[in-house]
Amino acid sequence: MPIHRIEVALNGGMFDAQGHIDAQRIKNSCGIEVIVEYRKIFTEDLDLSADDLQRFCRALANPVTHTATIGTAPAGNFDHAI
Repeated sequence: MPIHRIEVALNGGMFDAQGHIDAQRIKNSCGIEVIVEYRKIFTEDLDLSADDLQRFCRALANPVTHTATIGTAPAGNFDHAI
């Protein structure tokens, strides 16, 4: 049975409040300027059909604010990922 990775990320241009808070915390604690972007990662092993997997993927994200991708969502330019 295949296991699928589903990544949910904010749509481009959306403000990542939690990322902003953590970036400020890192700056204040360590003196390092960073940009933090949060993503949710889900794995499913439900043996879904391709159509059901797409519906499952879409159900995990608010279509106004987020994009859900089976596999890895595209990322902007970055130096490090944690």
